[in-house]
Amino acid sequence: MKSSYICCVLLFVLFLVSCTDGRSEGQVARLLRQAEMCMEECPDSALVYLHQIPDPEKLTGENQADYCLLLTQAMDKNDLPLSSDSLIQIAVGYYSNGKDRLKKGKASFYLGRVKSSRGMLEDAQKYFLEALSILDVTDNLKYQALVRNHLGQLYMNLDLYQDALIMNSQSVSLFQQLTDTANLVYAERDMGRIYLLEGRQDSASLYYQQAINDALSYSKSDIYKDIVSEWGQISMYLEMSPSAEQMLLSNLESDLVLDKTPVCLSLGIYYLSNKLYSKAEGYLLKAAASSRPYTRVSAYKYLGHLETRNLDLIYWDQYEQALDSLERQNLAYAVKEIQEKYNNAALQAHTFKLENERLHSTISYLSVILLLLSITSVIYVFYMKERRRRQIEKEEFNRNMKAHEQERARLLAELSDSKLHVEKLEQLKSEQKQSSLEVQEKTNALLEQEKEHSCKISQQLEELKKKWKNQLSINIGLRARNKDLSYKIKSLKDSDMENTPGLYASINLLVRILTCDLSEIKTLKVDDWEGLFQCIDLLYGNSLRKFIDQYQKQHDEELDRRVVAICYFEYIKVKHARQAAILRVSAQALSKRKQRLKIELGVPDMASVGRVVKPVCPSNKKELM
Repeated sequence: MKSSYICCVLLFVLFLVSCTDGRSEGQVARLLRQAEMCMEECPDSALVYLHQIPDPEKLTGENQADYCLLLTQAMDKNDLPLSSDSLIQIAVGYYSNGKDRLKKGKASFYLGRVKSSRGMLEDAQKYFLEALSILDVTDNLKYQALVRNHLGQLYMNLDLYQDALIMNSQSVSLFQQLTDTANLVYAERDMGRIYLLEGRQDSASLYYQQAINDALSYSKSDIYKDIVSEWGQISMYLEMSPSAEQMLLSNLESDLVLDKTPVCLSLGIYYLSNKLYSKAEGYLLKAAASSRPYTRVSAYKYLGHLETRNLDLIYWDQYEQALDSLERQNLAYAVKEIQEKYNNAALQAHTFKLENERLHSTISYLSVILLLLSITSVIYVFYMKERRRRQIEKEEFNRNMKAHEQERARLLAELSDSKLHVEKLEQLKSEQKQSSLEVQEKTNALLEQEKEHSCKISQQLEELKKKWKNQLSINIGLRARNKDLSYKIKSLKDSDMENTPGLYASINLLVRILTCDLSEIKTLKVDDWEGLFQCIDLLYGNSLRKFIDQYQKQHDEELDRRVVAICYFEYIKVKHARQAAILRVSAQALSKRKQRLKIELGVPDMASVGRVVKPVCPSNKKELM
């Protein structure tokens, strides 16, 4: 009882722990699902959902892999630095053995993004190609296009321009198919960059113009401003001055561009290169007021070149200050990156420690449970052995008592048997006297039965002889009829052969009436009926024809063809339903017509017309006999 109580308590505790884990796992799954749903449209909201997950370092299995993949994806979409691949490596390791090909491809793709951001181009190419081979099997066109776009950028950095063009052209077509304008703009810009590096300025100009037009229709100021500024600077360096100035000025006047300082910087550089120093100074001063450190440093640098020409070094000090500020900012960013790497390593170590602690606690719980189960098993086995021993002793005692009772009953039975044996011997003497008389009576009865049996056998032999004689007469009649039919067939062969096709057609019609599907038989014509009647007369004898002729002669009228057909059908035993189908009438109407025919023939109480015709029309069997 005590061991059973302990087991119940342990089971209740385990149930409570499983319920608590189920609630927390349900909350984690809900947050992961919400982050995945809003990842494409609102990646910042997805990042918020992921930060709401409690104790992410304690996640295991699929939840841990989903969290690592979604967090890396959210950081990439929010332009956060991907400084470590520890998180995405967890997702890659988990999905490599799973069946979800989409998540497996995404994990390989983002691992390639991390490798590419860290300058490990060969590893990035390996994981991009692996992701491409996995995602091409799925129906997710967006990630197929993204992988091709990043592969194109990687090939462009490796100076593999033809491979880069192939990948980027495929990504452009996929983005156009998806109507994904945001990614299409960058893919078209990358196509322009590749053509520019190859020296094909016309194709580069075409793709840059497409990217600018798509960015303008997409109404995103940052994308439009960056591409226009880039193409303006390219046009300036390629001495495409009129188009560059016009493009930069239109970009400066556009409402889509909120931060116009990069455009002012490009215009200042353009005017400086064309020796329009006053315009260059005005636009460079506007660019120097930018909040962007790189734009501000570049503006002061070109202002320094401008003031060197005028022997005025006011802006060089500001250029040095801006450059120092930018270096401090880069140093802070590097320190932050190192700190993030350290934090990620610490997170991994902490996660490993928690996993070990959880594993040790699980092993401890299982050990305690196994110990309790083993103790309970030993107690149960000992109890069952003791119970079995007592049961065996009780069975042995009952068996001995039963044996004594059986021995006593056997002795009493032997005593009664001896008395009965004496009585039987006395009865046997009297029975032997009577048995001789009974045997004699039985012998006489058996002799009488044998006589009766022999009489019955002789009667059966006589009946068999009569049946044999009847069968012999039937065989003789059949032989005679066979001879008559042979004679008729021979006479048919010797007669005019012009009637032979009609006879064959009538026989074929008769066979179809008797055997085939009635839907195949069309409405019979007059010649068909006459040929059918002649064929029946030929095969079954012309006694029915004689009767019909006799009836018509006596009543001085000609019978209807349907009446004659009914007589012939009944004569050759065609079923009632088939008759109605051939004559194209209902079964009820045919029955009424047969009743009227009975009255006309003058024979009452006949079951069918066939029974009326056959007694009145003698067959040709007697003639054959």
